[in-house]
Amino acid sequence: MAAEAGANVVREFAPRRNRHPPKRSNREDACRDRSGRCYTPAMTVKSAAFFALIGMILLTVLLALSFIRDISAFMSGAVAAMVLLTSLIHLLASLSVAVFLYVFYKAQS
Repeated sequence: MAAEAGANVVREFAPRRNRHPPKRSNREDACRDRSGRCYTPAMTVKSAAFFALIGMILLTVLLALSFIRDISAFMSGAVAAMVLLTSLIHLLASLSVAVFLYVFYKAQS
């Protein structure tokens, strides 16, 4: 009786075959919905790169203001040099990503 119960558990949790429908090889058929129209997204790679660039510029401005604040605090002796170094690293990383996104956006045209 215990052997039969163990066999049922194994059968219940065993992977089933043909669980997923076969994948389509044709991309045109794969993008069609039930109505037969092909779905084309509104956001292209160029518009997504522009959107990311705008967000990165805003973040870079915010980090530049934070870096200026940290320089002022360092000069008055309120923060340690490590805080200034961390802020500088964040600003340089943000600037490098902003430059990358700008070049990527220009390459899409």
